[in-house]
Amino acid sequence: MTSSSPFGSVDIPDIDIWTLLFENKNRQYPDDKVLFTDAETGHNYTYADIRKLALNFGQTLRQRWNWQKGDVLAVFSPNSIDLPPIIWGTLSIGGTICPINPNYKAEELLHPLKDSRAKAIVTQKAQAPAARQAAQRAGISLDRVIVIDEPQNDPIWVNNPAAIANNVFAQPWKSPVAQPSKDVAFLVYSSGTTGLPKGVMLSHRNMVANLLQSAAVDQGVLSWNRGLRGEGDKALALLPFFHIYGQ
Repeated sequence: MTSSSPFGSVDIPDIDIWTLLFENKNRQYPDDKVLFTDAETGHNYTYADIRKLALNFGQTLRQRWNWQKGDVLAVFSPNSIDLPPIIWGTLSIGGTICPINPNYKAEELLHPLKDSRAKAIVTQKAQAPAARQAAQRAGISLDRVIVIDEPQNDPIWVNNPAAIANNVFAQPWKSPVAQPSKDVAFLVYSSGTTGLPKGVMLSHRNMVANLLQSAAVDQGVLSWNRGLRGEGDKALALLPFFHIYGQ
């Protein structure tokens, strides 16, 4: 018996995640469309904010730490609206993201840090002690532990879009990802049911395909400009960003 999807076939372009999301000429919503809001503080980021913050972070990684294509950034943090631009900024320069359960103790964190050969780690104040302890044991210098909710004199992560001139990243950005079906975007660790957790390599094409599949399902269900004030539909980010479903 043949089963058919109620949705049409999805064409998967041979492009990387950055190009799909931020160099898409068919984007329907404007630059000032709010995409992420912190429900607790009301702080939000528009599409333009996210693009600037992401490119600024990616370029800072390259300039300050000579970040190369394939270098791994570990993300050891609870959900935050700062994480998407950090993740996309890393992907924009061909880096790989390794999301890790923020509930891990230092001993548990050590394995994915060493196994992924992470070059730096992003975290928050509550997780910083475990992150620093594990980083030292993994051979990662403490100045490469980026605490996104802790003020720093010379921050590598800037969370204020107004601090970045609008014309700095106005031109299209060409990602160095040349083989989207092979270049690894995410290195997500399994639960470790048998033995230690194992890194699952997900390519840019894997993620692009899944994004377009999700968009096809959401078509007609979610709208960017629905409602009385045209604010659009909203989705709660309840799933943990360190889990592939949350990613």
